[in-house]
Amino acid sequence: MENAKSPIWGLFFGIWLHPRASVREAVDRELYFLAFIFAILGSVSQSIGKMIDKSLGDTYGMPLLLGVAVVSGLLGGTIGLCFISWLVRYTGSWLGGTGKFGQLMIAVGWGNIPIAWVLLLDIIMIAMFGQSLFTSDGPIINSLGQSLVLLLIAVLMIVAGVWATITLCKAVGEAHGFSAWRGLGSLLLAILVLLVPVILIAIVIGTVTAVT
Repeated sequence: MENAKSPIWGLFFGIWLHPRASVREAVDRELYFLAFIFAILGSVSQSIGKMIDKSLGDTYGMPLLLGVAVVSGLLGGTIGLCFISWLVRYTGSWLGGTGKFGQLMIAVGWGNIPIAWVLLLDIIMIAMFGQSLFTSDGPIINSLGQSLVLLLIAVLMIVAGVWATITLCKAVGEAHGFSAWRGLGSLLLAILVLLVPVILIAIVIGTVTAVT
């Protein structure tokens, strides 16, 4: 008898407690579209975070910043998901993984859910503090309640960031058919593959500059 399928919302929440099982069901059901949605939401959240860190609100209005965040998140999330999945597909195979490109796309996208959740926290902060959130002076806090909410959000963001790393390792491991530790190894190898050309180019440029 075929096992009953979990509702989508069940997988969406289940990724926090049962990441491997949730990713396995998402892969089996070929939930590609939602993988892209989660990747895009996570990318939008990261774009907003970078804008806050760079205090771009000192120069640009919030509507423009949010518009750019949406567009960059759409492009960055889509391209990033495809590229990272392709790269981890090969680095994972070096460690004995058997996952296919499509399976890795779903795994990486669904593994990004904790970061996608952070977008909800971003929206709360934007609603509370508006333009001041993006300025060098920081958000304008008018009450103790706002301070406590901001502190809580900061803690939740840290938790989400840590759990996103754990979830992604487990998701990659599930797609490749090996442990979360090998999933971590696949991701580290992917980072190394990206860094090596950059380091080599920097060395060449430095050598040429020194000679001339």
